Amino acid sequence: DVTRAASLACKFDESELGQELLPRALSLSKMHEPIVPEGYPTSWFRQMWLVYKRSWLNLLREPAELQNQLFFYVFQALLIGLLYLRVPNNQRARQDKVGALFFCALVGVFPGESLAIFVFPAERAVFMRERASNYYSTSAYFVGKIFAELPMFTLLPLIFCAPAYFMIGFTEDAGRFFIFYALTVILGLWGNAVGTLLASAIHDQA
Repeated sequence: DVTRAASLACKFDESELGQELLPRALSLSKMHEPIVPEGYPTSWFRQMWLVYKRSWLNLLREPAELQNQLFFYVFQALLIGLLYLRVPNNQRARQDKVGALFFCALVGVFPGESLAIFVFPAERAVFMRERASNYYSTSAYFVGKIFAELPMFTLLPLIFCAPAYFMIGFTEDAGRFFIFYALTVILGLWGNAVGTLLASAIHDQA
């Protein structure tokens, strides 16, 4: 019966032969245990570099997105520049310049935000799967992705700022122009961060 079998098993474990075979049995049992990865297989910088390289190649494979962004910036520069063409530097025209700055800020935010909202949901499944497999950390993914998109977030706003700034009639000073350009770049990066946050929080139910 069960009690007798348990008694015999206990006696075997206490015997000299049982004590001799126990370490071998334990080592064989450990060989069949599932291997759970601990940590990441590569350093953080290596993870970031691989994500950067893949994101950069993905941008090069989709020139239509770059062309759309380029058309948007050129069109908005001409539109805002013509609407506020050569606003005079006086007290009465100050409100017009505030309106021009408002529309320039919208142009800075919108492309980065829309890029993240429409692109990241398609990559979310891949990101979740690779993140669960410990291919890379979350910070390495987003830093690598930002560095890959940084040329687009810096060069394209310059194409917008150069004509718009001087067409509107802002102060013709190099320092102020680069402040205007830097703020446009920062707004683009901020819009991209907000768009990524929204795309991560809102799951596609389709």
